Amino acid sequence: MQKSALIIGIIFILISGVHAQTTFRTKFMEGHYTYILNPSVNFNGEKVNTSQFGAGVNLNVGTEHISSILEYSFTRMNMKNLKNGAGPINNHEFYLGLRYYPMKPTFLIGRTALRITAGAAGGLDLEPNWRAMIFCGFHLSPIHDSSGLAIYLVYRPGKHSVGGYVQQPTWAIRISAVLGVSAK
Repeated sequence: MQKSALIIGIIFILISGVHAQTTFRTKFMEGHYTYILNPSVNFNGEKVNTSQFGAGVNLNVGTEHISSILEYSFTRMNMKNLKNGAGPINNHEFYLGLRYYPMKPTFLIGRTALRITAGAAGGLDLEPNWRAMIFCGFHLSPIHDSSGLAIYLVYRPGKHSVGGYVQQPTWAIRISAVLGVSAK
């Protein structure tokens, strides 16, 4: 928990410094679906596999290379594999973070821009638990536009209490539809 609080503090300081006196060049919003690769919870000292999915939205505002993130994520855990017959558990998370997002494409594939992107965020869920998230991936869009499709690999470290169960660290694949402004 102390590591997550430290990460959030560092991110807040970096956001303040990066955006203090700059013109925002990057502005876009993402709607995402998250497929969790290794979903499990700890129940009575036993690791039990669950099925989970997530969805959410985030807002990105920043400079030509670094942007801040404000994100809401929803996760639904299906607990049918538990012996106690528990129903699904919903989890709501709020994040604040930084990401590397270059407006100039990393690679060009014909008239399509491929941008390599990565970032980190920290926040809270409604239990409340401190949360952290690290992600990297790529974004496909027209050359002078940030609207497109993004695919990320997401890691959420730490064990967290959710609905009375302990959620294990997770890896996930996130697919996002990105709506943004033109870079022209």
